[in-house]
Amino acid sequence: MHYRTLFRANRGSANSLTVLTLLRDLTERVKQTFLMITHHTEAAQYVHRIVHMRDGVIVETSRPGS
Repeated sequence: MHYRTLFRANRGSANSLTVLTLLRDLTERVKQTFLMITHHTEAAQYVHRIVHMRDGVIVETSRPGS
């Protein structure tokens, strides 16, 4: 399953929150992995793992809240 969306201010924070919550719930319920690429730190707080890249190289991995 592939899903892609762009989180932009003009889409509304309520819609973005709904999509992020849905993706997180689906991940847990159906054990499906989603890859989200974003520059928005608010959206990154809904994931299980954050991978930071610079110039195509992984420079750091972390978990939200740690």
